[in-house]
Amino acid sequence: MPSLTIKQRKARNGYLYILPWMVGMLSFFIPAIITTIYYSFCNVEQNTFVTNWAGFANYYRAFREDAKFIQLLADILLKNLKEIPLILVFSYFVALLLKKPFPGKTIVKCIFFLTVILSSDMFMTMQIEMESFNTALVKGVKENSESFFTTINGAYFADYLQKFGISPSVTDFLENAVHSIADIFNKSGVQIFIFAAGLSSIPDSMYEAASIEGATSWEIFWKITFPMTTSIIIVNFVYTVIDSFNSMLSPALQYINNEGFKGGAYGYGSAMSIIYFICMGVAIAFVLLLTRKKVFYYV
Repeated sequence: MPSLTIKQRKARNGYLYILPWMVGMLSFFIPAIITTIYYSFCNVEQNTFVTNWAGFANYYRAFREDAKFIQLLADILLKNLKEIPLILVFSYFVALLLKKPFPGKTIVKCIFFLTVILSSDMFMTMQIEMESFNTALVKGVKENSESFFTTINGAYFADYLQKFGISPSVTDFLENAVHSIADIFNKSGVQIFIFAAGLSSIPDSMYEAASIEGATSWEIFWKITFPMTTSIIIVNFVYTVIDSFNSMLSPALQYINNEGFKGGAYGYGSAMSIIYFICMGVAIAFVLLLTRKKVFYYV
C-alpha cells in the first residue's frame, strides 16, 4: 500500500477532526430540519402530532396576516445591521490592545471572557426560569433584554436622572446608549479571542522588517496587520451574524416560541422558524459575497 503524501495526511486528519460534528449533524440536526420543513406545510395536532397538509397556508399567515411577526423580523434585521459592525470594530480594537503587554492583562482577558459565560444560553435560561434567582444582576438582565454587562438597568439610570430635572428626551437617549454599549460589550467576548488568536499568528519577522524599513505604526497596521487578518474578520463576521440571530432572548424567537410551539401551533411555528432561518442564511450569504475578493492568505 503506497504511503500517503503530506497533503493527503493533512486532508485525512482534517476529515477526522470534523467527523464527530458530521455524525452529530446527520444524526440530530438534519432530521430535525427536515421535520420542521415538513411541519411548516401542515397543520399539526397538538397532542397526537397528526399532520394535515396545508400547503403554503402557514407561510401566507406569516407574511399577510401576522403583522407583529413581520415587524419583529424587520426590527432584528435593522438592529443587527447597526450592531454587528460596531461589535466587530470594538472587538478588533480590544484584541489589538490585548496583543501588547501591560500589567493586569490576564485580568482584563478574564473580564471579557466572563461576558461569554454570563451571556450563554444556559445561564440565560436559568435566570429566566428561576424567578427566585432574584439578584440585582439578574434583574438587570431581565429588564435589559440581552445585556448581562450592566447590573444597573438603563431604565433605573433614566429615572434617576429625571429626578434632577433632566428632560425625558435626553434620558431616553442616554438609556438607549447604555443599552447599546452594554449589548456591544456583552456580545464581543468570543470575537475578541478569535481576533486575538489571528493577530498572534502573524509572524514577528514581518513587523521587524517593516520597522527596519522605517514604516510607521499606521502603515504597519494597514499594510501588515489588517491584510493578514482579513480571513479572521470574515470568520468573526459570519459568527456574529449567526450569534445575533440565535440569541434566545431575541423578541422574534420568543414570539415564534410562544405563538407557535408553546401555543400548540406547531405548523405555524415551523413556518416562522423556516422564514427566520432563511433571513439568517441570506445575511450570511451577503457577508460572504461582500468579502469574497477581499481576503489575504499568508502561506
